[in-house]
Amino acid sequence: MRRTVLVLVMLLGSGRIAFGCSSAPSSSAPSINAGPTVLADALPPDRQTPLDAADPDPVPPAGLPEGWTIERSYSKHCGIYVPQTKDKLPPPIRWEVCPASATPSGADCRMMAIEGEPADKGFPAGAEAAWVRADGSVVLGAYRSVKPSWAYSLFAEADGPVHTALLQTDLGLCSVGSASGYQDHYGLDVYEHGSGTGGGLLAGELGDLGPRIAIHLSPTSAHTVRAGSFAILDLTAGFTLDQYSWADGGRLPSLWSAAQDNGLQQGVPVFAGGAAFWPSDNLRYQKVKVYTPAAGVRDFLNAGMVTTHGYDDLGTDGTDLVWLDLQGRSTETGPYDTLTITTAPFTTEPSLVVPRRLRTEQGPGFGVSHFIVGCGYAARSNGAHIRVVRLSDGQSWILSNTGGFGWSEPLAVTCTELFATVRVAGVTRLARVRLDSLGPGIAPD
Repeated sequence: MRRTVLVLVMLLGSGRIAFGCSSAPSSSAPSINAGPTVLADALPPDRQTPLDAADPDPVPPAGLPEGWTIERSYSKHCGIYVPQTKDKLPPPIRWEVCPASATPSGADCRMMAIEGEPADKGFPAGAEAAWVRADGSVVLGAYRSVKPSWAYSLFAEADGPVHTALLQTDLGLCSVGSASGYQDHYGLDVYEHGSGTGGGLLAGELGDLGPRIAIHLSPTSAHTVRAGSFAILDLTAGFTLDQYSWADGGRLPSLWSAAQDNGLQQGVPVFAGGAAFWPSDNLRYQKVKVYTPAAGVRDFLNAGMVTTHGYDDLGTDGTDLVWLDLQGRSTETGPYDTLTITTAPFTTEPSLVVPRRLRTEQGPGFGVSHFIVGCGYAARSNGAHIRVVRLSDGQSWILSNTGGFGWSEPLAVTCTELFATVRVAGVTRLARVRLDSLGPGIAPD
């Protein structure tokens, strides 16, 4: 099972869908002083072996590519392999023209090509993350099938080389997914036995032959790992943002938690300019937090203790901030009457936010997908469509999530293209479309 599915399970279980989330944090969260678990806690009895020099390496599986070796920093019993030299990395991503069913008709659309036999028929090839580096290159946290139960996890440029790769040879035992990245760093969740709880994380720097950091996380909690600018963050099922050092993977003090915010559930952070932004909400109240090393954690967008006004889904590229301004509802937990797409120049100082209205968005959904922002554009899924909006004037384009070819989740936007997941005949793929091929668009209201 791919990590994106498990993350969605975590979100659904928390209530972070449609109208926000319930206010009661899970009792399964580890204490803030709990350290990484040891291997014997993470693997079943038949896989538990002493981690000493006498512990033999597993026999490499038949068909293992030449020049690949077992990844042992997390567990050499996980069936994950890494290349010994860069010339053994998989070939770059190939792109093919989207099918005739692609929408909008006539758009310049391409999809990531499928290689090998599907390890997962519902997700044979694609990406779970994408980001734009300072040099303008788009890096994809991608997935490529090899054969049943074998798959690569890749960090590769959309139009360039593969920088880092892991080969998974037993997806039923250990799999990696929910890729994330920030500039030249990456992070991956590790799943064991297809479970949404326990597991751990792998993290490192693009271009390294293997992960620099491997951590076993609490076996009683679900985890969502994000590679951040200042640390590796793990959002636990108890809505605590735990931190791990980029230097050595050491446990740092937790960044924030629901307990510190009147029980409001903390969401998945986005990073820019050395800062982190994330939602903090429940069914009644929705606000956005900000953290900087200099000022700590503060409310960034906050309407106070009112149930008829809130903020959510903030995204940023370090130049622009984009979010939803939520206004008016007949009950304190019902849908909002108006969802307004709002932007402001980037800042981490709440008092310096200068909001500018762009247009309304179709509700009622919010609180699941933050805006993806880049080069004067922003894109977001409301479950029924992806809307791309131009920040200079509010002009927008709708990419629908219906029919034989549906646009699902935006991953990255550049000056010329949108990268997003799509559904093609029930299969999840990765597509890219040129913005100038989407047509005239919709004037702001």
